[in-house]
Amino acid sequence: EGDYLWCPTPGGRLKGLNQAMGSSCNVAFATLGLMVGPSRLLDELHLYGFDSPERQGLQLGRILDQPQMKKETADLAIGLEHIACTPLHAALIAAVYANSGYRVEPTLFSARDGLLGISRRVSTVPERVRILDPEWLQPLRRSMEAVLDWGGTAHGIVPDGFPVAMKTGTAATPGRGYHTNYIGYGPKENPEVAFCIRITRIRSSRIAGQASRGATGRLLRYLAVNRELLDLQSDQENLQWTAAFEKLDD
Repeated sequence: EGDYLWCPTPGGRLKGLNQAMGSSCNVAFATLGLMVGPSRLLDELHLYGFDSPERQGLQLGRILDQPQMKKETADLAIGLEHIACTPLHAALIAAVYANSGYRVEPTLFSARDGLLGISRRVSTVPERVRILDPEWLQPLRRSMEAVLDWGGTAHGIVPDGFPVAMKTGTAATPGRGYHTNYIGYGPKENPEVAFCIRITRIRSSRIAGQASRGATGRLLRYLAVNRELLDLQSDQENLQWTAAFEKLDD
């Protein structure tokens, strides 16, 4: 329709899904979106929680515009336009692959009410809903692991002792600079945590990528050293987690 699609890396002819995910190929996912079509693409996004009602004050992503033209469908499939996603929602999407294809609604595990923090409430974990065909789970997990292989967009940032699967994304907003989402789960064999690192308002994609790699690497190195803190059962452990990150920042 006379418009352009941009890809960050001239990777040449792709060999499959792993390479498309690893190199974050815009053209590959735009093509898949056009093959699926706008109606089914929107149905899939709704399965993953987009346009869901707010729960406990926790906001998920939303579809900003309904695609009308092929270029709009392609952009939606890439995730560059017509869609907004909160960091929480991005982590929940990664959690689908950690949870064997099941989606869970976000919930506060533990919270304090009131200015003095007198009362304490613990939320129950909501029922899980399978949204991904089990036959697709391993191919998609492997494609996320390819992001960390040689030539992948997150190669070299994962420490020994905490292997993960990831996906990276970079985009720009006019007047607000570049932003990134680095999402994933780990450890990849028996996942215990899903995460999203978001960096915003950066003047160039290169600097945004460097900042994201640095922040994600620090998080994963910390988890590799402090695996026991993933099982947060008490206020004392929550305090240890917070204090440890404050020390890391210092």
